[in-house]
Amino acid sequence: MICRGCKNTYLAAKKGHLGCIAQLHEWHPRTLCGAVVHGDKFLYYTIRDIDNGRTNTHEVALEAALCGWVDILAENYTGPYTISFVYKLLKNALLSKSVHMCEFIFTNYVLTHNLSGKYGHLLAYAIRSKSVRIIQWFEDTFGWYEDYIHQKTGTIFEYVIRTDDTNVLNYMWPKFDVLAHRACMYHWYLESSMKCMNSFAFLVEKCNQLHIIIDPDLKERAICYPKNAEFMIKKLYENNHDWGPYFKDALEDELHDVGPRERPIYERIRDFARVRGLYGNIPHILSKLKDIIGDTPLANQPIDIHPLMNHIENMNMPEGKYIEACALMKKLYDLIK
Repeated sequence: MICRGCKNTYLAAKKGHLGCIAQLHEWHPRTLCGAVVHGDKFLYYTIRDIDNGRTNTHEVALEAALCGWVDILAENYTGPYTISFVYKLLKNALLSKSVHMCEFIFTNYVLTHNLSGKYGHLLAYAIRSKSVRIIQWFEDTFGWYEDYIHQKTGTIFEYVIRTDDTNVLNYMWPKFDVLAHRACMYHWYLESSMKCMNSFAFLVEKCNQLHIIIDPDLKERAICYPKNAEFMIKKLYENNHDWGPYFKDALEDELHDVGPRERPIYERIRDFARVRGLYGNIPHILSKLKDIIGDTPLANQPIDIHPLMNHIENMNMPEGKYIEACALMKKLYDLIK
């Protein structure tokens, strides 16, 4: 009986289901490619004998390049060597993360063609591989075009951001001019990283190191990504303690409209923001409190009410000052409860 997922011979080959292939009457034109994707060479050779040349060898070669199978590529691709097809081969080799495959294709096919017009596209695929070794191979092989890199800094580093890979971020960051990074940071980098939390944390840390103050409005936009909102808002608060003028309203709107699955996220954000001054002038109250009790770490944000109150209780202060301190504590409690 044919599996429910094996709707054609290509899908059956991807799953390695020879029994399903035998029962399917129509032969899919990419069946042998499915065998390559499956990754079992015994299966590949078994299906190749059944395929009997029905799968285009160029298609098999492309799939072999993507899977890092140098021997299968070599037996399926003997020409013609068109620029377009060689470019596709090298693109797949870069994505395969196999330096051996990249070197094989470059030595046997690329050297006879001029791919300089594809430099930017190939660099993008090298970055998308999420492999520092592949990026290094690309640099060593094709060079580092300074003029192109300078002109396309924002575009190229956006590819880096999308990898969400800390190793790639750390490797690529110093290859660009810091002034170019500064220019792209707020209106490009940070916006692009809102679905990539490793990249987002990396960029906020770079802002901290470069003393770049991130506009508090970005906290408001972070609310629109419930899965990552809490993490992003906490990271942004490390850089800038201000809350944008519309953050409170945006947060309350989400709390009103959100479903039960995401409501706890926004409640935690509200609690985090409340003890950090979103719902009142907490810094002003803390300043007045410190004038009475002194500059104690307990009177810094975020505030832990009970230890601070215990500290005040244990201080031997005049009754008038004690009453004034208690009144300020009452105001703090009302703001953060």
